Amino acid sequence: MQIVLLVAGIVSIYPIKQTSTGVLLIALTSLNAGMGLSQEGKAAKAIAALQQMMLVKAKVLHDGQLAEIPADQLVSSCSPSTRTASTRRAPTAS
Repeated sequence: MQIVLLVAGIVSIYPIKQTSTGVLLIALTSLNAGMGLSQEGKAAKAIAALQQMMLVKAKVLHDGQLAEIPADQLVSSCSPSTRTASTRRAPTAS
């Protein structure tokens, strides 16, 4: 859609000689694209922060003892316990 508006702005400037309309279309479309890009970057940062706050832990039997470890550190020598994995929030820095 933005490409169509940019083309319309260029066509308004050159063949039709409506400079003010063309410049306005190009400026508003560029502003809209910039704002969208900025919001997309903020959303990606927010999702990354939320993922950092979530820790998935698994209860396993490791060397004969029940232990709760982060799920990404599971190795083949760990036997899963009969309990299910839990998701807990990481402590927040206040």
